[in-house]
Amino acid sequence: MTEAPYQPQMRVAAEAGRPVVDPAAWRAEDFRQAAPWILRLADDEVADILGAVARVEAQGLDLTAITSDDFTLGPAGDARRATCWPACSMN
Repeated sequence: MTEAPYQPQMRVAAEAGRPVVDPAAWRAEDFRQAAPWILRLADDEVADILGAVARVEAQGLDLTAITSDDFTLGPAGDARRATCWPACSMN
């Protein structure tokens, strides 16, 4: 049995006030049981993130120019990155 070739869906830009029609759209039912999606951060992890944001803002970098090298986390953030799922990888 041969597999059908990939057929990309037509992507349509969203319009204000109209339903989003896109294969990547998130819907309410996707979040009704949101527990697996929630990542609770400890105070020290939040502080690491806020510190990283402050350092990037102080550099005046354009949003599109920021890399993971510019957004360094402290010890708590590094520990979280090392232990969370692969989606946490910023490499």
